[in-house]
Amino acid sequence: MSQRTEGRGSRSLIQQPLYHSLPTADREYFHHVVTNLSNAPYLDSPQSLEPTVESLDGRLLIGPPRSTGPGAVAARESVYTVLVDRSSEGAYVCWICGESRADRRLNRALDHVRGHFNHRPYRCSETHFDQRTESASTLPLTSIW
Repeated sequence: MSQRTEGRGSRSLIQQPLYHSLPTADREYFHHVVTNLSNAPYLDSPQSLEPTVESLDGRLLIGPPRSTGPGAVAARESVYTVLVDRSSEGAYVCWICGESRADRRLNRALDHVRGHFNHRPYRCSETHFDQRTESASTLPLTSIW
């Protein structure tokens, strides 16, 4: 079953929460985190990077960091790290949708989680060309997320 969580403005997050199979305390924690991140003020400035777990903003968004179990993170990591888990095979798994990132790179897993929140913290500095007209264009870059 998928759920839609409304965020600020027109943003919405479509979830198929993997965490629903967890004990109640963990489900409530992830629901709290997803709700807070969906309404995070930095999402109003798409070119801003999300806070780290140890920052004041990070603590306000995710609460005290967990050191063990679901949602365990290190202090200097992105708040989105709470929403990925490293499986026994070494791949990262998204707690929101259950997608496994076989490339085994945390940065790629975080890009995936940013996509759930439609958060693009880095401005693309390249000029993209429309191959049909060979002119510069504003092609959608959703395929890289």
